[in-house]
Amino acid sequence: MLPEDVRDVLINHELRDSLLEVVLDLGCGSGTFLATLLSEFPGTQGIGLTLSPDAQRLTCMRDA
Repeated sequence: MLPEDVRDVLINHELRDSLLEVVLDLGCGSGTFLATLLSEFPGTQGIGLTLSPDAQRLTCMRDA
């Protein structure tokens, strides 16, 4: 997961004026960053991929 300040820079500064159609997050872990990004950019589609079984379990528990 990205540190809070890095996420803030990406979402609030670097990407603010971007038109995002699809975001691919490789190694997304639990998907928290992707979910946050998608909530800030309505209409954007997201695909998150991770190989970590632990992260996959966390995501399933969070989304249940």
